[in-house]
Amino acid sequence: MNIKQFIGILMGLVLTLNITAQSNPLGLKVGSKLTYSVNQDRRDFDMVVVVKAIDDKGITLSWQNPNLKTKGNIALTSLALASAKRLFMNFTNGVTTKKDNLATFFLPTTSFKELKTSGKTDMFLEQNKQSTAFKLYMTRNYDVKINGNIQQFQALLGLNQDNADHPKVIMPLDYETFPILLGMDWDYRIALKAVDNP
Repeated sequence: MNIKQFIGILMGLVLTLNITAQSNPLGLKVGSKLTYSVNQDRRDFDMVVVVKAIDDKGITLSWQNPNLKTKGNIALTSLALASAKRLFMNFTNGVTTKKDNLATFFLPTTSFKELKTSGKTDMFLEQNKQSTAFKLYMTRNYDVKINGNIQQFQALLGLNQDNADHPKVIMPLDYETFPILLGMDWDYRIALKAVDNP
């Protein structure tokens, strides 16, 4: 058994997410800036997210939405990153979240494993009272500009087609210990387009 297999087994047993800079393929560390393109209410704008802390306790991010002139911080615990069942992206000014049942910008590890191995997972989106079932639709390539250079990554595409006019999509990085959301689409659409690491 090599070290990567051992770490994968350990991660699964203790339900923690290893998010140190050495283990994430995007090279995120304190000071990394992620730029997401957002489409909300037929408006296009960029949302900027900066890594403030990243360790085995979780990740703290500052975010800024220049279009709405809002900004704030969000703290995601390692438990939330491992097993939260509720995803949200509807931020209000200054919100800091440390709840173990809420995640954002990451598909929690348990949901990622369900999607990849059994082909489906359920998540609660925002404040919905019913969970949304996503089925693995495909694995695809996804381009991200890292420090100015385009790099290609594998992503899982989870799809919910309950509403034929507007299917819901989650697209995590195909990397079990770091399933950051490269894109998603439900009431709004986000897509990671650039990462600038210090």
